[in-house]
Amino acid sequence: MCLDDSGLGMGLTAKSFHRLGVDVTVVEIDPVVHRFAEEYFRLPRLNVCHDDGRRFVETSVLEGREWDFIIQDVFTGGSGPAHLYTVQMWTSVKSVLAENGVLAVVGCFHFLTNTEPRWFDR
Repeated sequence: MCLDDSGLGMGLTAKSFHRLGVDVTVVEIDPVVHRFAEEYFRLPRLNVCHDDGRRFVETSVLEGREWDFIIQDVFTGGSGPAHLYTVQMWTSVKSVLAENGVLAVVGCFHFLTNTEPRWFDR
């Protein structure tokens, strides 16, 4: 099983999956966040890609990669980067999600759309 975790923070999600034996790839745009997670929150040595989440997913599409789990946790309290909540982004995510894969999104959608979250079918 493979996990793509966008947004590292303290690394709690990545550590939890790693402890279960899941092959974890974390996408974190800020190297300082990564360094702090290792130094102060005991993040183990994982595959961490310092990149923009959307660019990483689009590259994964071009490379034909597939993920069993995708966790998008880029919410910063007031909002998330708008380019990670577009139709184009969700189309790319759908392309790299495995047949029975799981997408989990952390955030407050009503701030972006003033509507309730909706699920998409594969």
